Amino acid sequence: MVATGAIRDYVDLMGFGLTETSRRAEFRRMCDHFAFKTGTHVYIEWENDASDALALAGRVVRALGKDVAMSAFKKLLGLP
Repeated sequence: MVATGAIRDYVDLMGFGLTETSRRAEFRRMCDHFAFKTGTHVYIEWENDASDALALAGRVVRALGKDVAMSAFKKLLGLP
């Protein structure tokens, strides 16, 4: 788990300004490199998370505008 944090911090620092997809690809590449060098594997926390849904939500907000998107999300969640 220490290696996971170190790799994540490295990717966050060096990948500043990259898209989420690019950062994930770099994180996976670094995890594969770590496995090659050490023979052990790193826990990849980005597997099966909701980041794709969050990226989609961001695109919806940009496309519809903040007020319309917030109204739609509130209806989706059942909020007034």
